Amino acid sequence: MFNTTYDMDAVMRNWLWGLLLFVGSAAASTEQPQVAQAEFEQFLDEVIQPHLDKAVLSNVSVALVYNNKLVVSRGYGFADQAAGLRLDATQHLIRPGSVSKLLTWTAVMQLTEQGLIDLDTDINTYLDFTIPAHPSGPVTMRHLMTHRAGFEDVLRDLMATSPEQLVSNEEWLKRWVPQRVFAVDTVPAYSNYGAALAGYIVERVSKIPFETYIEQHIFQPAGMKNSSFRQPVPDSLADQVARIYDKSGIRQVPYDYISPIPAGSLSATAQDMGLFIAAFLAEAKDGTTPLLSAKTREQMLSYSAPQVQGMDTMALGFFRDNEQGLQIWQHGGNTRTYHSHLLLVPEFGAGLFVSIGSAAGRAQAYELREALNIAFIKKYLPVKATEALLHSDPTGAKQRADELVGYYQNSRTSFSTLLAVLQPLYRLQVTATETGDLILAGYNKADNTPWLWREIQPYLWQQVGGQDRLSALVKPDQPVMLNIGALAPVLSWNKVPPLANAAVLVPAWCSALVILLFAVLKLPYLWFRYKKRWLQQAGAIALVSVACCALALFTGLALLDLALDGIYSFAPSDLLIRSAQLLCFFAVLGLVPAGLLLKQSFGSGIWLQRIQHALTLLASLFIACYLALYQLWSVQLYY
Repeated sequence: MFNTTYDMDAVMRNWLWGLLLFVGSAAASTEQPQVAQAEFEQFLDEVIQPHLDKAVLSNVSVALVYNNKLVVSRGYGFADQAAGLRLDATQHLIRPGSVSKLLTWTAVMQLTEQGLIDLDTDINTYLDFTIPAHPSGPVTMRHLMTHRAGFEDVLRDLMATSPEQLVSNEEWLKRWVPQRVFAVDTVPAYSNYGAALAGYIVERVSKIPFETYIEQHIFQPAGMKNSSFRQPVPDSLADQVARIYDKSGIRQVPYDYISPIPAGSLSATAQDMGLFIAAFLAEAKDGTTPLLSAKTREQMLSYSAPQVQGMDTMALGFFRDNEQGLQIWQHGGNTRTYHSHLLLVPEFGAGLFVSIGSAAGRAQAYELREALNIAFIKKYLPVKATEALLHSDPTGAKQRADELVGYYQNSRTSFSTLLAVLQPLYRLQVTATETGDLILAGYNKADNTPWLWREIQPYLWQQVGGQDRLSALVKPDQPVMLNIGALAPVLSWNKVPPLANAAVLVPAWCSALVILLFAVLKLPYLWFRYKKRWLQQAGAIALVSVACCALALFTGLALLDLALDGIYSFAPSDLLIRSAQLLCFFAVLGLVPAGLLLKQSFGSGIWLQRIQHALTLLASLFIACYLALYQLWSVQLYY
């Protein structure tokens, strides 16, 4: 955990932020100048329309809050392209994705305000099933709200394409509890499971269904008449759901159904999301019904989860960020067809929600989200000048960069299920230049050239010509942990041993498969050479057995590829998974005949055979160890 000095610093820092928030929000209505609605509409048109014209975007919906009031909601593109129906931000429902979590966290804080939930109590107190113990201590609501409960990722039945495939939130939570792979409050690891747990606790504590609670305690007081967590949406809203089409503009993309309802199942208009922002920021004196008291909102926003130097962190439920010298609170959300973002600047009573519908333009959607957020802050909020800090130890930059060279594993992944078999393929490679700059594989500019990251303080780097930062936590006898860019509050990268990286494992896999491919290609030759006589010769039986086991491996890997494709497209096939596991297990049995052949070769006096059989045995042994270590034969079908 953290030492006393750190805890006291954190308490003081949180108290100061709370004071600033309270004073800032109280003064917001008098500090901000009035802006005509027409000016806001023109601003949105100027930023959004160029992106819509050149990108593969179906629609854009946006809501803007200023001086604690919803001042404009606007729609662009189509609600139904095939029918030629334009998007109306006051009527058409879009999918905010994980922005839904902000409503779940607000519900949690409402119940905290009433004394029904304690943020620092073991959540097993509120549950009717058990979250297993961990040496680091129990999971609390605070851990769930900051994505620091330590859970591995859960993917099974996260999304579905029809209501018949949906699993209830309760069943989704109870049928398999993911392993707690990190100590609480140490490693940020984004968790839909954690948010779903929080929603289930809201349901149990309030004694009404989660969807009903949100309708009564958030939708109604905020005036959100065109929103629902229910799936499918109620009949009264069914005709208002916007439709997304593929690139052809002809084939409709299936609606995403979300099993962990509190984590992302919201359907809402942009106008309603603006009303949520306004109600969240509202003060009782404004004549409106605030969703939270000023004290509770301050408690929610002023908290800072444990963080590494120079990086943004989590408040309770919100990402905390510094943009253009302003403290902002935000959250993004993505489904397969919508890419959404909500930001708050409570100090000035301002907020912005944007959602971009697109089946094929994720990169363009992210670009528009970023451009709109920055333009809004620069144009309508008082940007604060920030001073660049002088580097305190520039001479040691190269040495520290060299410490980071290697491969890193994402904290939001599977560790105990068959999906772990893919871990080495998605590890981050970090290299260092001769001058001490870092290069991160996959972090490229628009022209596909890699970003350079230059140290600005010991163990803190910034993109050269960019805004993102990278911080490294280096402790004795612990893997180096990296936190990178906007996802630093909920995601980390942890260094893996040299032999566990792709530079070693991928060549090893390729070599093993080539060796075993030769065994398969020999099968027709062996069959025609020995014909029916091979059953009477031990050596022939062993050779044919090795070839058959190698063939089973190739077949199993092909089925595994199909199974994984189904898993990641949310259409899993348990039959494919079990077939792949069985064939790969049968393939590993080839170790026995491969060992017998190697033993026999030492009596033949032929060195070439010894080398061939030794390589075959080593290839089979490597694959067996890899598949076992990375959980391919996991008995459970949850992941």
